Amino acid sequence: MRMARIAGIGAWLALLAQPPAQAQAPATTQTLAEAGPWRAYRTTTTRGQPLCGLSHMQGTRAFLVKHGEGDPGLWVQLASRSWRIPARARAEVALEVDGQPALAGPMTKQTGRTDMLVRPLPEMEAGLRFVRRLGEGQRLRIAFADGDEGEWLLPLAGTRPVAAAFARCVAEVTPPGTARATPRETPATQPFGAAPSRPAGPTGSPKAPAPPS
Repeated sequence: MRMARIAGIGAWLALLAQPPAQAQAPATTQTLAEAGPWRAYRTTTTRGQPLCGLSHMQGTRAFLVKHGEGDPGLWVQLASRSWRIPARARAEVALEVDGQPALAGPMTKQTGRTDMLVRPLPEMEAGLRFVRRLGEGQRLRIAFADGDEGEWLLPLAGTRPVAAAFARCVAEVTPPGTARATPRETPATQPFGAAPSRPAGPTGSPKAPAPPS
């Protein structure tokens, strides 16, 4: 039973490593750099487009930054195997690097099979600055203002080459001046402050725009 559970978690983590907008066919994933649970990788979507990823996957939690060919910016994703997120839910999430604010604001539920939170970083340079901060830091803290999900503390020591490999992949996939003028999908807006804004589940956090497919 325990081996079956481990295999199930492994399959779930493999799914997260792929572009999340739709179910993915098997694709070859090239690891560009690794440091503990941190990995920079390059893969291909079912549409044949290259995608770059930066991931921290450990236990039942996953933190990812992704970039698809031609996208004007990056995507940040969070997932936990225990989450059961309602449609249109939003969660206020704050990310800090070494105690200093790095990224804060609402994240929304990702479309598709996996319950995950997603946030677009539509400006490339700002997104890459965020990635550089990860590579230069010692600890990433992720705090959820809503729900009962506890904070995540991810060590960043040794991640500089991983962050650099991801940045190089982005430059190769989408050379400067070749990005689309607008994201593939505009994040859905709502006329109210927060739908259910708490991630449901024993330890949880929260539909969002569609990252690269």
